[in-house]
Amino acid sequence: MANTLKGSGKIRKDPYACLVSAPLENYWVRLESITSDWLPDMDQMGADEQVLTYMPALPGRGLTYKAHQAHILSEAKAERMAPYAVYDRADGQWIGGATFAKIDRVHRCLGVDFIWLNEAFRTSTYHLAIQALLIERSLDWGAKRLEWRIDNRNTQAIGAIKKIGATTEGVLRASRRMANGEWADMAVFSMVGQELRTGLEELLVKLDRMKA
Repeated sequence: MANTLKGSGKIRKDPYACLVSAPLENYWVRLESITSDWLPDMDQMGADEQVLTYMPALPGRGLTYKAHQAHILSEAKAERMAPYAVYDRADGQWIGGATFAKIDRVHRCLGVDFIWLNEAFRTSTYHLAIQALLIERSLDWGAKRLEWRIDNRNTQAIGAIKKIGATTEGVLRASRRMANGEWADMAVFSMVGQELRTGLEELLVKLDRMKA
């Protein structure tokens, strides 16, 4: 399937429905909205210690994958998050998840809350493929700003974000309490305005080269 550039940049009448209504896919991955009718089992999949390390604290829910999933479903029901399950296009297996958060219709801002992949799929190609779909969907939604906040200790994730051309805005010190009780400095990255479209175009070129 050829990579194509979409996105009108106009806000929709029902912006949340625009985020979750249709699956996203390209040559490598397919993203489908997570709903209360189907919730992937991270324990069964073998989510590793890295997931717990970078998991934020959740009020009264405890440090478990199921608590984290329950929180995501609750936020999705309130239209504050738009979570997706990530599937490998090659064989259809579920390989991880990705979530939009900080959904602000008035200011046309979105945040990529997290991207998590099974350890076997934590490659540059899969990460770029997922980011391309999220940027494309943000344009469909009408975003003027797309933001990433990443634990400053997570050098692998920060390196991956830099590869897509996001601008480094700085570090918010001790701005997020993690599930293990530690306080994390959060590195902030963004794409705004035309940067989103330009960044997506460049990502699609990179991804087409990776198919060769």
